[in-house]
Amino acid sequence: AEIEFLAGNIERAMSFVSEALDMMKHGKNALSLAIHNTNLAAYCIAAGDLEAARVAAREGLKWAMRCQHTLGIAIVLQHFALLGALRGDVEYAAHLVGFIDERFRVLSYERERTERWCLEKLMATVRERLTQPEIDRLETEGAAWTEDRAVQQAMEDQNQTR
Repeated sequence: AEIEFLAGNIERAMSFVSEALDMMKHGKNALSLAIHNTNLAAYCIAAGDLEAARVAAREGLKWAMRCQHTLGIAIVLQHFALLGALRGDVEYAAHLVGFIDERFRVLSYERERTERWCLEKLMATVRERLTQPEIDRLETEGAAWTEDRAVQQAMEDQNQTR
């Protein structure tokens, strides 16, 4: 699915990851379900299906939290941030980016290609509405958030979009 996504074949990527999710639901491998739902969220955003992306992101977060996968939580929160930015809530998005960047720094994690795609789209959207000093301030504030606060903010944001 990742190869197809990066090649621009969004529909094939979505098909492959959906098939993998169907197979995994029987085994309940929480980490795999977190990863695949998180990837599906990105693919749905790329396809323009933001409601399906929200559903997949919520599932990804649920499974990442269930297996206490700190990196997975940060990655899926980046998709929540992009969804928020696309909806116009750029301050929320910039706060989450600050949290995510700090978490990635602590974990010594470098974004993979899909995550870089997501970040580029996210920051382009944020920069349309905020100045760099505003972005810097919001990201600094978000960097001080705890994981619990970042997750709570994401869930509150998602509840408001229903």
